[in-house]
Amino acid sequence: VFDKGLRVCTKDRQSLYHGHAKLLMEVGENERAKETLLKGIEERREERAKEVVEGRRGGQKEAFLRHTLGMLYLKEGSVVKAKKVFEEGMGEGVEGKSSSRLELGAALCAVRLGDEELARVYFDKSITSDPLHAHAWQAWSIMEIKADNLTVAKTLVECGLSNRPDHGALWQVYASLENKQGNTLQAKGLLFRGIEMCRDHVPLY
Repeated sequence: VFDKGLRVCTKDRQSLYHGHAKLLMEVGENERAKETLLKGIEERREERAKEVVEGRRGGQKEAFLRHTLGMLYLKEGSVVKAKKVFEEGMGEGVEGKSSSRLELGAALCAVRLGDEELARVYFDKSITSDPLHAHAWQAWSIMEIKADNLTVAKTLVECGLSNRPDHGALWQVYASLENKQGNTLQAKGLLFRGIEMCRDHVPLY
């Protein structure tokens, strides 16, 4: 079905490339998935060049292709390749605006490569692009906890919860942080509060 769609469809082909790649990943054909995502990215790059000539601007169609490709590389342990995919997709290079998900992906790669300063730059970009991106607040606060920057971590997780009080994992991180500092009662209170706000988040229980 996806192959037929790509033969006949002229609009929103990136969604077809993305759907096809996700299907290939489901059945373990990761190499074919990468090829499919790269085709979609290249095709979108060519479209974008035409849009520039014609004075048009498309949406963020390339970002989700790059995010899936980058995360696939990251999960396989190809961190440098993943970082390149994310970085090439950020900012003015793609669609003229930032993608919080790509910036978070780049931050996660920087963490894996041991470059905490660069990770902080990308985390900051990610939450600036989308303050509601709970996973970005979560990942940044976890990095700071591991680096023993507990005051910074607490500020980050509190900011994250002020934007996304419905995100159970942020309550988990906050409780873990308080427990690490010996504040057991406060940690329990945060877990109870998290359960009130996010009853379906099983790990809180």
